[in-house]
Amino acid sequence: MLTDLHKTQRLGSALTFLERYYNEGEDFLDQIVTGDETWVAYVTPESKQQSMEWRHSSSPKRVKFKQTISAREIMCTVFWDRKGVLLVEFLPRLEAFLRLLQDEPLLHYRDNRKCSDLPLSIKKTVENAFKFKLV
Repeated sequence: MLTDLHKTQRLGSALTFLERYYNEGEDFLDQIVTGDETWVAYVTPESKQQSMEWRHSSSPKRVKFKQTISAREIMCTVFWDRKGVLLVEFLPRLEAFLRLLQDEPLLHYRDNRKCSDLPLSIKKTVENAFKFKLV
């Protein structure tokens, strides 16, 4: 939930964007890069093909126990501009938390093809994007 301070900050940012759009026109929109991150749950069950095994025809069948499906999570980080996605990165939980503790930039890879189209100031933003600290 947004506090009154957050609402005021968002209003101020929106007014700044409108003013810059009025002064700079469509070129201003090409300079905006935004990003988000989320935890994505996934399950990778063993397929029937993977569970097959070679055995002699007279040997007894292997007893298979019912699998307990355990969901895992991976952090997905996405950055995009008005032309499309610039970066998608997936980090396992442990690696994501280690980066938080080491105060490293979360991004260590970027799509050079798309970033080369960006203005220099925005390239720096993508390269140095968000250093996270554990509070």
